[in-house]
Amino acid sequence: MFTDYEISFIPPRRYLGVRIIVESTFGSPNKYYITSRLKPRHVIVRQKSTGSEIDLDIDDVEKTLSEIISRYFVTGWRMADSANSMQDCSYNEEIIGCLLKRIRPLFEQERYWEAHEFLEKHWKLARGRTKQEIQLIIYLCVSMIKGQMGQRGEAERVYMRTKKALENFGPSELSRIKLPHKYSYPLKLHIS
Repeated sequence: MFTDYEISFIPPRRYLGVRIIVESTFGSPNKYYITSRLKPRHVIVRQKSTGSEIDLDIDDVEKTLSEIISRYFVTGWRMADSANSMQDCSYNEEIIGCLLKRIRPLFEQERYWEAHEFLEKHWKLARGRTKQEIQLIIYLCVSMIKGQMGQRGEAERVYMRTKKALENFGPSELSRIKLPHKYSYPLKLHIS
């Protein structure tokens, strides 16, 4: 099955609508090949500075992993909902500071999509100014995701619009985030 690649967890053979994220360090995956060969319901390829991230919505995890591993140098994979297993922030503590603390490791690993999903969960529950603050952090994720997908112009526009909104937002936890003057990939969260 997986001879030269060790996988610690293989889910049951058939799932209905499983999303997995596969990490690869060798070359850019061919989206046409993946779509025609594996027939996922959707596939998104995001380029990272250390390789690629392939986001797939599939039925058969084992078959899909076997096929991808035979074609690309896979360094790991995870269920796409791994951000949902992160510890939530309590609304009794400073929510924005807590969220920034939780997503910082995801930014360090260029896992912007997962940071986006984690933040969106909290954004749906938030109200007023807190909701706006979370939305601005989500927009930073969006700018990096656009960059990973090769949409540099859109990534720059979203980044600059978000940077300006953050500068004009007024005093908040967000003012502690130090952003580069211009868009650059990858973005790391530097918090003073």
